[in-house]
Amino acid sequence: MLVKMWIADGFISGDDSSSCTSMEETARGYLNDLLARSLLQPVQDGDKTYYVVHEQIHSMIRSVSASYFRMIQPNYCAAAKIPHTVRHLSVTTGCVARLKKLSLLKRLRTFILLRDPDPSAVVTAIDEDLLKELEGVRVLDFTGTDIEHVPSEIGNLIHLRCLALPQTVQAFPEEFSKLFHLQTLIRSESKYDQTDEVHYHTGLDVAFTLNARNRTSLRQLKRMNSLRGSLIITGLSLVASKEDAQKAQLNSKKSVRVLTLEWEAKQFATESFLEYMWEAMASQARRPTSATDLEVLEGLQPYTGLQMLHIKGYRGISSPSWLLNNCLSQLTHLHITNCRNWNDLPRFGDLPLLNHLEITDLESVTEIDGCGPFKSLETLVLSDMTSLEEWWTAARATDSGGLFTALKKIEIFNCPILKLPPPFPPTLELLRICNCPELRDKVRKRYRGVPQPILDVDFLMW
Repeated sequence: MLVKMWIADGFISGDDSSSCTSMEETARGYLNDLLARSLLQPVQDGDKTYYVVHEQIHSMIRSVSASYFRMIQPNYCAAAKIPHTVRHLSVTTGCVARLKKLSLLKRLRTFILLRDPDPSAVVTAIDEDLLKELEGVRVLDFTGTDIEHVPSEIGNLIHLRCLALPQTVQAFPEEFSKLFHLQTLIRSESKYDQTDEVHYHTGLDVAFTLNARNRTSLRQLKRMNSLRGSLIITGLSLVASKEDAQKAQLNSKKSVRVLTLEWEAKQFATESFLEYMWEAMASQARRPTSATDLEVLEGLQPYTGLQMLHIKGYRGISSPSWLLNNCLSQLTHLHITNCRNWNDLPRFGDLPLLNHLEITDLESVTEIDGCGPFKSLETLVLSDMTSLEEWWTAARATDSGGLFTALKKIEIFNCPILKLPPPFPPTLELLRICNCPELRDKVRKRYRGVPQPILDVDFLMW
């Protein structure tokens, strides 16, 4: 987010021919410089990394930049005097009302609404008069609010380059198409459902979820061929045909690196739940589920340069041709989850760059074709596959037989009848097996004498 803001505010130097990608690389270089000088310090919280500034450094920075940057918090809301030279303003939602009386909004380049610790100060709607004042803003961040709609006045912010919205937003106005300079639209989860007349912009860098609740939703993606980053499409159980799926033209999204295809729609507002269920039942009555789901997945063929693919809740029994033919030559991560009818998996071994393979809750699979070199695979996870009997290869052997030259980690959970597992190569560093009684004695016998620093066999999980 910081990198996007730097670019939008013009802090990253570059001529008109500079691409956003190269500018991002430059900005990340600046970020690394700040880290190297300890002006920023990384803090790990679970799987997320945050960056903090030391209190004394922060105090100094706020002091020397007070005439240009300003942050208004509840304790200072009443007494704060904001100079007219301020161009970048962060304010808690409880102090928004005070801003309406100020003329400095017209001069702002960055406006960020932070969530107020007082629950009564939650903002559920943006004041239209306030939005009209922000005529020169380039960065607009409303993620600290609970707004459901974006006012039509958003179309007047012709200089806007970076827009961050909360997951509560349900719809955009048609005026959104006037934001010709918009580069980045950030949304953690999207529920928007709009008309086909909305136009998108060639430089848009989007991280959001599109809910495919009707044909129009997928058609909206047609013109978004310069999407970068991650794209999540949910609700695919309601897509009626391969033709409807092809309208998204995913194979033209050359800069999308992470793609998630999910058949079951995510959370809806309570008032729309019955509507969704009615649509779902009607959709199922119209067509044979597994056959049409395969056609839909076939029509969602991604660009060959895709790096990470997640398939969730797919109800077909077969693999799409673009996965069988290994068209995804740049794929590094593949996650297949909760596809309980899928019993004919593709041959994964020929994906040259595949680094992480995770197959979870595919209860119809009895065997996996493990042929192929698996030259880059480092992590393999098989979980909750109650019918899986073997990892099949052309010539079974006690060793890796030339397979898995890079494999370091194998996790096998809840595969109770698995008798022939993937080969365990010499490169293996971590082996975890749980609730696989057929494998228990075989693996214990083979690795009981192996020193723990060389191979961590997690027998405690049996």
